Amino acid sequence: MEISIRPATRADACAISRILINLGSWDWLCFQNAPEIEEKIKTELENTSPDRSRYVATDSQGGILGYTAVSYVPYLFFKGREGYITELFVAQEARGHGVGSVLLEKVKQEARERGCSRLLLHNLRSRESYQRNFYAKQGWEERGNSTAIFIYEFG
Repeated sequence: MEISIRPATRADACAISRILINLGSWDWLCFQNAPEIEEKIKTELENTSPDRSRYVATDSQGGILGYTAVSYVPYLFFKGREGYITELFVAQEARGHGVGSVLLEKVKQEARERGCSRLLLHNLRSRESYQRNFYAKQGWEERGNSTAIFIYEFG
């Protein structure tokens, strides 16, 4: 499978929303909310910042196979910034064909160019990618019990 990576644009919102809806992982992401989801994605893709990057993986016909987003965060106690991969999703039919690997390589390349000390991402243990050790196979190391992750949810 031929895979190309390019910056995500507003025109990609529909394809990205389909990938997210098809995951079926979040209750509010359902076909009944498709226009709302697509609009939210368009708004996010329009929100340009030098500290954020969003990419899509495409096939030879330009079809969207996957999506990733990364934010670059400064830390005083690290030698360089940290790149935080907030999203990496691959369409169900494209999994196992190297799409996620190519997206990760693009982010790693960009992070090096930006002088980052490291990259971070979260992966739910219940996700297919965790179950099949996708990130470990890519050279990522699970932190184990070295940190606690806390969240504070608003209503």
